[in-house]
Amino acid sequence: MRKVCVLLLLLGCAVGSAGQSGPFGFEKGMTRAQIVALVGPKAVDPRVKGDAMRLNRAPQPEEGFQEFLLVISPTEGLLRVLGLGKLMQASDDGKELKDAYYGLVADLTKRFGEPASKTDACERGGAPACI
Repeated sequence: MRKVCVLLLLLGCAVGSAGQSGPFGFEKGMTRAQIVALVGPKAVDPRVKGDAMRLNRAPQPEEGFQEFLLVISPTEGLLRVLGLGKLMQASDDGKELKDAYYGLVADLTKRFGEPASKTDACERGGAPACI
């Protein structure tokens, strides 16, 4: 039996120094207007307001991610980028999900360095144990 599982790899990155390309092509201090100019207005979820921004694409997308959440300070600009993984099909033992997870972690580690933390956990029924 095949199950639909979520590769919920939540990559949270503090954005690097201004002028230095950060995760997914975003840079520290970018304004909301600069981000919209990069990705286009159709990529922005209009329901998300305030200091957050939700996008369905990034300037430099990674294959394993389908959405991006940004934290933007009104005074300091872009502070944090979160990438959310894609839905995928997996067998009962979840081998495909684990393989995809570890492959994505390895690719991102090469590009951005060691993550501050990793979570590899799942509950029966497909609900994540922790995010």
